[in-house]
Amino acid sequence: MITAISSCSFLLFLVAFSIFLPKEKAISISLIPTVCLTAFCEHIIDIYGIIAVFLFCFIAFIYFKKDFQNKIFSYFFLFVFISMVYHFIMHEMPGFYNPIVLDHVRISQFSSYFSMNINFDKVLCALLIFLTNDCIKLTPFISVNQLKHIAKTSVTCILFMLTPVICSGYVKFDPKIPDITLLWMMNNFLFVCFSEEIIFRGYIQDRLHKLVNNNPLFSILIASCIFGLYHINHGIILAVFSAICGLFYGYIFYKTNNVWCSILVHFSLNFCHFILFTYPNFNL
Repeated sequence: MITAISSCSFLLFLVAFSIFLPKEKAISISLIPTVCLTAFCEHIIDIYGIIAVFLFCFIAFIYFKKDFQNKIFSYFFLFVFISMVYHFIMHEMPGFYNPIVLDHVRISQFSSYFSMNINFDKVLCALLIFLTNDCIKLTPFISVNQLKHIAKTSVTCILFMLTPVICSGYVKFDPKIPDITLLWMMNNFLFVCFSEEIIFRGYIQDRLHKLVNNNPLFSILIASCIFGLYHINHGIILAVFSAICGLFYGYIFYKTNNVWCSILVHFSLNFCHFILFTYPNFNL
């Protein structure tokens, strides 16, 4: 586990740098080769993975920067871009070997077993979308008004979501602070919440919003449904709960136009679930 974390140090640095210095996109992009080289040396990415990263960077740059006059070229790059995003986030892109940092562990007596990977493929995809798309707003400085929105949305989301999952028996009240808490927080915040909010809110919801003439309800709803389908491999219950959670993440993103805010709401719910209830769910 220590080796895996050490091999991911450059990627962690790059994600943190992109979050806290979002205007320095040129510097962040220039660090991508270092990240890939480090991962290659540690056998996390092979030559096919490196080709996929740089091909996606090229496709994303063209897709976001080029104003196509020819609709055929526009649809072609859109299709290739969406296809590559899908393969990255579903861990189907060849050339990636995401390191397992927790393998079939149980953090409390009543929790089910779970494993945790550091998903290089998904976070690199999200980073490149953020770094090549000037429309995604991410700022380390959050106004007082935005903080109020984050607090209200987080509390509402937690109360609204945990009530049905407890009543259904999916989770049980199980307060704890496991030894792996810091590792879990790092992974969940940077490689889960950051990646998923950049992709599903920063890109998908924002594009839908513009596509349907600035209809926020439609864009939030469709992006949330797609977010739920993304979790379908983990079971229909989690997929439904994820789609409902996506409504809250989408709402805060719409209200603030800042992905940072939806990241914090997303992480607040996940962290509350982790320390106060059986995680990932009750061991039926």
